[in-house]
Amino acid sequence: MGTTTRKAPRSKNTPNPHYKPPGNILQKLNTFVHLDVITPFVFFAFWGVMLVVVSPVLAAFFLPLTLLYQLGMALVNKLGPPKSLKSEFAVVITGCNTGFGNLRY
Repeated sequence: MGTTTRKAPRSKNTPNPHYKPPGNILQKLNTFVHLDVITPFVFFAFWGVMLVVVSPVLAAFFLPLTLLYQLGMALVNKLGPPKSLKSEFAVVITGCNTGFGNLRY
């Protein structure tokens, strides 16, 4: 019988053998961006773009979805529950006698 060899699992401190560092251009750009004089401008530019460009785009996407959802909820509330559910009630469990976090077995 042949024995199979297994690789030992890689620990978190072992570097990934397939990792390649970023190119020279990205490293120089990173060094430039982290200069004390430049960092605030990059920070403000990033958040400016997020607030001025990204927020309206997200609003334009989510506003119609929200309106459709609200319209659907209004129609469901207008129609009321089905007749088969009018006599049924739900049981809501809100905790236990000893309170949350004091479970003992």
